[in-house]
Amino acid sequence: MNVLSFQGRNRIVHLTWFAFFLTFVVWFDFAPLATTIKDEMGLSVDQMTND
Repeated sequence: MNVLSFQGRNRIVHLTWFAFFLTFVVWFDFAPLATTIKDEMGLSVDQMTND
C-alpha cells in the first residue's frame, strides 16, 4: 500500500487534510486583511465584530 498514492481511501485522506489546511490558511489570513476588507466593502466597526 502506497501512502502517497492518490487512489481509493488515500485520495479521501489527502483531500481531507488539504481542505482542513486550506480552511486554517483562509481563517488566519482574515485578521491581517480585516481593515482592507472593511474599507473596501464600506463596513462599520459593528459589522466587522461579533459583539
